[in-house]
Amino acid sequence: MRILKINFLLAVLLVSCQKETPIAIENGLLIENATILTPEEGSYTSFIGNIIIDNDKIISISETTRTVEGNFKTIDATGKFIIPGLIDSHVHLASVAGMNWRHQRKYPEYTKSYFNQLPKSYLYFGYTTLIDVNNYNPKVVNNILEKDIRPDIFTCGDQVVIAHDLMMNETPEEDRLNEYPNFLHDPFNENVSIPDTIDKTKHTPKALVSRIVDENGGICIKTLYEDGFGGTEELTWELPSQEIIKGIVKEAHLQNIPVLLHANAYEAQKFGLETGIDIFAHGMWHWGNIKEYLNVKELPDTHKELLIEIANRKIGYQPTIRVVGGQKDVFDATFLNNSDLIHVYPGNLLEWLHTDEGHWQEQNIKRYAKDFFDGMSNEEIMIIMQKVIDKVELATKTLAENDANLLFGTDTPAANTHSMPPGLNGYLEMQKWQQSGVSLEQILLAATINNAKAFNLDHHYGTIENDKVANLLVLDKNPLETIEAYNAIDKVIVRGQLLDRENLSATKE
Repeated sequence: MRILKINFLLAVLLVSCQKETPIAIENGLLIENATILTPEEGSYTSFIGNIIIDNDKIISISETTRTVEGNFKTIDATGKFIIPGLIDSHVHLASVAGMNWRHQRKYPEYTKSYFNQLPKSYLYFGYTTLIDVNNYNPKVVNNILEKDIRPDIFTCGDQVVIAHDLMMNETPEEDRLNEYPNFLHDPFNENVSIPDTIDKTKHTPKALVSRIVDENGGICIKTLYEDGFGGTEELTWELPSQEIIKGIVKEAHLQNIPVLLHANAYEAQKFGLETGIDIFAHGMWHWGNIKEYLNVKELPDTHKELLIEIANRKIGYQPTIRVVGGQKDVFDATFLNNSDLIHVYPGNLLEWLHTDEGHWQEQNIKRYAKDFFDGMSNEEIMIIMQKVIDKVELATKTLAENDANLLFGTDTPAANTHSMPPGLNGYLEMQKWQQSGVSLEQILLAATINNAKAFNLDHHYGTIENDKVANLLVLDKNPLETIEAYNAIDKVIVRGQLLDRENLSATKE
């Protein structure tokens, strides 16, 4: 008995001597008593715990209190929820929502205020990482990267433009190859030839992929298959051959980067599946010729089988429901009454959007639709567009039911529409996902770890783990219980920098 007592006293003495070594912080944060939500093996887990950040990295996550010393701020997150910062994997940073190039030249002060606010608008709605997939403009990207308060930004570099494709279509044929000097030559298309004076070796898949990676710093490749906007426009451009896209995929995979395909129709997504692309950059809103399918309400078996195959192969898929939804809202006079717009649009631009000149997008959409909307009122056009939205929502529901690899992207601002405002459009897209039948957990996975993995960024982003970049959101509501959590952000932490959400609003300018 005496020996047992001595051993017990020795054990107590040993424990008392083993004092915890404090964690030294140069410049960081201690977040205490938070409900921490982080993905693990395809689902989200939660626990009450503490997070320690030093400079721009997470250095400790624990369920017990740790001793900290040095230069740091303490946040009592009792009752709050911590999630990884959101990733929007489909944005166009060089485009101004609500203004075309002519307007930007005419109103440079509006353009300047828009780009000054742009990074804060994304952060206001929790997007701490952005991937610019095309419309690449290094000047715009670099200007944002020079700002103290901004999301992390990655890019696919210049979109791969194939000779005489849709991107070239509005340029006179004799000027196209000069206007797009980095075009891809498709030798498998008998309709296309290029002059002998052009060095074909500079226009191969290998040459283009190498240039995008080496010169643009691209982490992905984006190209296009657009077969006519559901038949509303005559096909006057060339479509890529399967062989040339397979060549792009092969070269991209040698560089360990994914290939995205603009493909919003059944035939286009079938083409993408057959050519081995990695990510569909749009949902399936065109099931075929729009005049034949407009009033079809059930997903055809052929389309369902294709979507299930995409899901089974775990090909990345960005539904981008708000592309058509945003176009519909162009014709909705009440959209500009959304109270959140004052937080993402500078006051001078928002005021201009209420003018007659600011409504230019209505005519622009009608022009692209040719005679499809002739004689229709705005209300009638909105009814037509809703039928198209119903289709992409049904396709998205099918993917979600089959555990597809959904990736969160918004295509903000598609066609420069004012109704796709940076940051806010992500919240609107999430609402549409939920209405389509995507679960709250699938939405959170898509906007965090799914995106990070698809773009090979998961070693730095997508989860709350030691040594990862400290991009986090502090929420007042649980995003696994309500979609409203994404508009109940208390604080944004980007690269370890603590930001109060209210200070990111455009009203603070």
